Amino acid sequence: MERCMHIERSTEEEIPLINSIIESSKRYWDYSESYLQAAIPLIQIDASWLQERLGYSIFDSKELIGFLGVEEEHGSWTLEHLWVSPNRIRSGVGRMAIDFIMKEAKMFDVAMIYLLPDPPAEGFYLRQGARLTGKVVQSRVKDGPLFHQMVFKI
Repeated sequence: MERCMHIERSTEEEIPLINSIIESSKRYWDYSESYLQAAIPLIQIDASWLQERLGYSIFDSKELIGFLGVEEEHGSWTLEHLWVSPNRIRSGVGRMAIDFIMKEAKMFDVAMIYLLPDPPAEGFYLRQGARLTGKVVQSRVKDGPLFHQMVFKI
C-alpha cells in the first residue's frame, strides 16, 4: 500500500488524538515521571486553543501521526507545537512539517518563526535551519529543563 503523508487544518474532533500524540511524543524524551505529570497538562490543547491559533494535523493516509501548532503575534509566529508519534520519529515527518510551516509563513508574509524546543530536539531544529537567539527560558514546571529559544528566518 502506498503511503500518502499530508497536512491539513486540525478539527475539534481530532483534539483527543492530538493530545494523545502530544503526551506520547513528550514521553519519548528521557524526563522524570514527576516532570511529565506536571508538564503534559500544560502543553495539551483544547477547543479554544484551536480556535485562537493555527493547528495542523499530520496524516499518513488516514492515520493521524503528528500535530503542528502556531501562534501569530506581531508579524511573527511562534511554533508552539511540533509533535510526532514516537514510532514515526526519525522518519521524515518532522522535516516535512518544517517545510510545510515555512511555506505557510511565506504565504502569510511572516518573517520569523520562534520556538522553544525540548532540549533533546534542539539538534533537529538546528539541522532544519533554526538558529539560537541567546534567550533562555525556565520551564513552567519546578525543576524542569531550561529551554533555548530558536528562530527560523524566512
